[in-house]
Amino acid sequence: LDAQVDEGTQVRVRFALNEVPEAKRAIFDRYLSKLNPHIVAAKPALAKVCAAAKPQFLVIEDFGTKGLMGDTVSNRDTKSGFSNFWRHVGKTEKGSGRGGAFGIGKVVVPMSSSACAFFGVTIRHEGPDSGIPLMMGQSMLPQRTVGGLEYEPFVLYGQQAAPGKAVLPLRAKECDELSKLAGLSRDKEPGTSIAIPYPSDKVVWEQVFTAVMKHYYLPILSEDLVVEYVKESGGVPVVIDKKGLIENASKVSSDFTHQVKFVQEAITKPDASFVTISGKDTNQEITAARFTEAELQDLRKRYSDNNLLCFKLQVYVRPKAGEAAFFPLKLFIRKAPDGVEGADLYVRSGISVYSNATYKGQRASLALELV
Repeated sequence: LDAQVDEGTQVRVRFALNEVPEAKRAIFDRYLSKLNPHIVAAKPALAKVCAAAKPQFLVIEDFGTKGLMGDTVSNRDTKSGFSNFWRHVGKTEKGSGRGGAFGIGKVVVPMSSSACAFFGVTIRHEGPDSGIPLMMGQSMLPQRTVGGLEYEPFVLYGQQAAPGKAVLPLRAKECDELSKLAGLSRDKEPGTSIAIPYPSDKVVWEQVFTAVMKHYYLPILSEDLVVEYVKESGGVPVVIDKKGLIENASKVSSDFTHQVKFVQEAITKPDASFVTISGKDTNQEITAARFTEAELQDLRKRYSDNNLLCFKLQVYVRPKAGEAAFFPLKLFIRKAPDGVEGADLYVRSGISVYSNATYKGQRASLALELV
């Protein structure tokens, strides 16, 4: 979402589980042949799992995005999305307030593979390499000894001129082969495709479906994001767009259906609907003292009448880096329908943050904070 080609461009994310046909088994084995001794040395139990498993890829692709931008050669360019994705864990070029600002979440990708590895193809939307597919791979295994040599946990797949030199991305021919092998749907569109061999059987589609709705309901309802997944090779995609989210919300929970309706109304409210609360750089608690008696009476009546209350706040924040300043926050409150558990919802950069909930079930109201 924070890598949209242009603001307003809808992002599409595609998940698919593709089985490798027997005719291409030799190609599949070739891609993993040099990794197999490392899996045996570091995780022998997983090596047995891979040997007994069907050759498959879990594919994750995004469209309407910029692709992995930046220097493809240097290990030192901390502003390179390409370098940070492939060569660094715990590093990111993203600043505060953007999704994935800690550079840790990407380790989930190799952890989703019984081979502890994945491949990726990216096409950048601008720059000297724009429109050219670039391919690399990465494995994440414990430190190990193979052939008398010690290896660090992370190893890259690509082309290397000589030992000690940077591993560089492969280009057109290899990208085309991997795309056909893994069943990637990308043609020439910018964005990134990930192919995870031997996906863990812990990946459960119903849980993916539920997680997408629970954590990305805001951009889906805003029509900034569409997610689809294909359960089996050649299958019909299940689409989670605005319509699909509204129709399937009850599969998460009955209360989630009400939360979706609440959020859908909140994000369409015009500026004239908001009450502005000025910021303070000391005590930021919002108490009755911040309103006149007439304002309080009006808010209480509107709340009692099941109207949606909309507030704009300026919150004083001291970032870890940079000067302290006021940052905007939107707050929406509504009385929960009878029989529906109250909940407080928080959204940061389009992603819901469930760990912040503090009074779920304690008050008969629904609250949403947008940062």
